[in-house]
Amino acid sequence: MAGLKVVKEGGWCFLTPENTKKSLDFVLQDSGRRVLVPSGPKGLTDRYIGSAEERILLGSATRGTYDTIMDKWQELCSGLDLMENCKEIESRYREILNSYDGPRNLDDIRAKRFIDDVARLGETFEAESIVAPLLNRLGANAVSLSPVGLITGTDNPGDASILPDQKKKLRRRINELLETYHIVVLHGYYCSTRDGQTIVTLHRGGSDTTGSHAAAELGAALYENCSDGPIRRADPRVVKDAMQLEKITYEEALGLSHMGANILQHEAIKPCWDNGIPISVIDIFNPDRKTEILKYREPDKFDITGVTHRKGYVDITVRNLSSRLTSYNLLRQLGIHTRRDVYPSTSLLDVSIVIPGEKLTDRMIHDKLKHVIRHFRLHDNDIEVRYNISLISVIGKYMRDREAINARAASALASHGLSTSNIFQGGSEVGIHYGIQEATKDPIKAQSGVRAIYNEFFVDNFFGKVIEERKRELQKQNSI
Repeated sequence: MAGLKVVKEGGWCFLTPENTKKSLDFVLQDSGRRVLVPSGPKGLTDRYIGSAEERILLGSATRGTYDTIMDKWQELCSGLDLMENCKEIESRYREILNSYDGPRNLDDIRAKRFIDDVARLGETFEAESIVAPLLNRLGANAVSLSPVGLITGTDNPGDASILPDQKKKLRRRINELLETYHIVVLHGYYCSTRDGQTIVTLHRGGSDTTGSHAAAELGAALYENCSDGPIRRADPRVVKDAMQLEKITYEEALGLSHMGANILQHEAIKPCWDNGIPISVIDIFNPDRKTEILKYREPDKFDITGVTHRKGYVDITVRNLSSRLTSYNLLRQLGIHTRRDVYPSTSLLDVSIVIPGEKLTDRMIHDKLKHVIRHFRLHDNDIEVRYNISLISVIGKYMRDREAINARAASALASHGLSTSNIFQGGSEVGIHYGIQEATKDPIKAQSGVRAIYNEFFVDNFFGKVIEERKRELQKQNSI
């Protein structure tokens, strides 16, 4: 459909009745905004997951958790004159809570299925009981649409990925509805498995991916992702008043998002990238402040696009001279050779791999390393494991065309007393990643490093000036 826009509005957009009204006013300002993907009110997903876990382990959700959830819906429904819908929300929530009949074991598949069914309720109730009714009251002729049976995901409770839709079920259904309704309100964050009935939730922030998937399926002219601010060159929680980015490429957005920047989820970028659909990240409280994500942008005056960090990595180093010990063989024996979020490095004497640690328990690491020791016939002291590694990432499409990026970034880190344990750079030269050993789980050093690098590239260019001066001195010497 020509000119169709898909809009995803995040949890901030529906945190209060006032935010909700403002967010829906934004949608109605453009008749091309025909598909809306609302998140649940900010903070409720954690509460819903908590209530499901309490129901599994304790037999019922605690009064505190239950009341916190219902108080939020009471606040929204009361402020939006939708109190009848609040009764329906509570009735359905109780019904689903009471439906669990599995063991008191969070690892049981029945427990995982139940948690997913409860976790998605923020998105379900927001779409069905708040957004669609309110749009209809405003004369927009809207309909709520569940993704169950229309969007298929992998059977990974709590972390599903959307699968390709060969039958184009979602596109056909939305196009059918748009013949009758002006706006389709598509539930975000969850989908169903191949059986078309079993609910699974996506990764956290999965509504971003729902919106991107819908935009790609519909061939949208634009995917608008609305939250509490545009994309900045550094996290404003780390660098106060960090500069806003006006335009970035898909590649840059993916690099920043994957390494912890406060952007839409990295899995939400690729569907639009693959289909050439521009993304606009919009500050819902000031819609003129936005960042466009495009296939191409002109270079600007800055040498890098942004700097970010991500904590919680584990560094596994194996010291051995065996020709069998390559980074690929080690990754394969660890069972992570197909993952894209690992960072290997190799020398004549050792192989080192830096991997995200959030899903690795001490037991898992112990078992995997025992297998590696047996397979490569190593000694225990051939392996060193270091925890609490943070990665600082410098991202920029045009870094390959600029001089001394690594020298300036490394000098900025050194000037703040930070030494790097690893340095990684891919062949595309869009990102350079610096490993920093933290003293604790808190990324205090990484945040200091982000501020140092931001200051070098966007504020005072101290080391850049030093390098330029040194180059001029050498040129003078060579000309004599």
